[in-house]
Amino acid sequence: MERGNTEAETLKLNGWGIGDVLEGDEGYGPDRIKITAIGNDIFLCLWDYKSTGVYNKESGNTTLRCREWKKVN
Repeated sequence: MERGNTEAETLKLNGWGIGDVLEGDEGYGPDRIKITAIGNDIFLCLWDYKSTGVYNKESGNTTLRCREWKKVN
């Protein structure tokens, strides 16, 4: 995973866009996010905690720096 100066730049560097699902693990089991919008610096996403298949929490302040994310769809 390549990291940019902003979250939006990190998405672009890795070729990730709206509709993509990313998976990352902080040591408690994998979580997934679905990208719903990308701004100049930040992005919006829906969270699927524990990868259950249910996306329920929308977030506009998600960081990509705390885990190694990979595209899963």
